[in-house]
Amino acid sequence: MGFMNRNRIDRKEGKVNVYLNIPDNFIYDINEVVVEYDEVHNKVRVMSKMIPSVIRNNMEAYFKGDIEKYVKLLECSLETFFRGECPEIHEDSGNGDDVVMRPFELPRSHRFVMNRNVVPNVKVEFDKSMSFVVCERLNVQIECNRCKRKVRTHESMDCPGCMKRLDVLYIPTLSIDFLGFLKLGGCSLILLDTSKYQFSCDNCQMNYETNELGVGDVFSMKCYECFSNMRIKVMQMMLIEKNKGEIIKPGHPLPNAGACKHYKKSYRWFRFPCCNALYPCDICHDEDNQHVHEMANKMVCGLCSKEQGVTKECACGMKMNRSTTFWEGGKGSRNKTTMSKKDNKKYSK
Repeated sequence: MGFMNRNRIDRKEGKVNVYLNIPDNFIYDINEVVVEYDEVHNKVRVMSKMIPSVIRNNMEAYFKGDIEKYVKLLECSLETFFRGECPEIHEDSGNGDDVVMRPFELPRSHRFVMNRNVVPNVKVEFDKSMSFVVCERLNVQIECNRCKRKVRTHESMDCPGCMKRLDVLYIPTLSIDFLGFLKLGGCSLILLDTSKYQFSCDNCQMNYETNELGVGDVFSMKCYECFSNMRIKVMQMMLIEKNKGEIIKPGHPLPNAGACKHYKKSYRWFRFPCCNALYPCDICHDEDNQHVHEMANKMVCGLCSKEQGVTKECACGMKMNRSTTFWEGGKGSRNKTTMSKKDNKKYSK
């Protein structure tokens, strides 16, 4: 790093504190500006209580992965940042022309990476003002299945603890409710980490990229061209996995004929649209997930394993409650003359 020869630096636990060189004629009353550089995650944070958060966020938005260029940019444009303005950065467009790039702006020629041929399993819920939002690179925290080492990554890698291959495949897609398809190998998911999101202004089609956002984080700005207000808030993210106990063989009965410990006389499994997984009942779903279930609109017969709309009787002749004298999901008979004497829910005064 070339700035080591001209800047004061401190190292501590994988992070480098770089002290910017403030010019002698600097008109603002501030003693020092420190940039904390995380070498592991390649992220920066401007550290100074005397600098307003709006200015700090604006300064951090100019980091493009090269810490040496970033430090040089801050030192050259420090006064511009403190005036609350955005310095113009000229980048080569590839044809010899210079293009002015502003914070969070993507080139108009940027092509959004997405695949329409995959079945997505990374579910997301946004509170947003624009219609088009994608995540081209998803950061995840994973745990090695062999040595239990935890790492943060967006791609396949060798475990730094035991060198076991950790496969991380993410394919972005265009969907209202999903970000893309995620497949892991040799590791387990800990959480879907903060990531950057790409979007277009609905009015002028300018392309932008947010800073890294996690659940509950908000990104907002005005479009540079049409001055429209743009806002994104990540409300919820989850990886939808198939139910590990899901064993369906058409023509064969489900395990225990579809009954569960909560409803022993309910002979079907339900398909919950919130996660597209099968569970015998809503209680089983909630015990196995961290999200609230949505009303199921499909079921699988406990006798023939045929998936169909929710009904009381399957075409194979299987009655979901077997008899009107027994309860099934709390919807059985309450007529004391027809209820079985063996039913522990028998009517009594």
